[in-house]
Amino acid sequence: MFNNKLDIKLISVTIAVFFIYVLIAGIVLVQLWLPDGIATEQAMILAEQDLGLQIQSMLAGLIGCLLVAAMSVRFGKEVGYKNTLVCGVFLTLYGILGVYLHPQHALWAQFMKVLTPLPISLLAAMLLCNMRKDSLKTA
Repeated sequence: MFNNKLDIKLISVTIAVFFIYVLIAGIVLVQLWLPDGIATEQAMILAEQDLGLQIQSMLAGLIGCLLVAAMSVRFGKEVGYKNTLVCGVFLTLYGILGVYLHPQHALWAQFMKVLTPLPISLLAAMLLCNMRKDSLKTA
């Protein structure tokens, strides 16, 4: 299960790709949401309070967790969850940073930011590892 070796290069690339994804997804979400003819300060206040934008942001985060799990398992040389575990811890720390930067979000959203990245990443990695083992058996 956690018997594979840590691949620091793979972890670094995976986290870098995640941050690039988050940057692009954030820009796209805000541009699609942004109302016309509104001041930047007012738009920032509205964005912090818009539940729809928060849910879309969480869905983008879910896709990011799945991306991290896929990269950390698929590009690893060995089958195992150790790289995904380290990446999931980084995602959890990123969630804690999100709680700190956006304290006005709803309490349930704050819990989701911190409690879900690691389990989602590990579950996706488990599924991908099982698929990889099955394909290695049949090959």
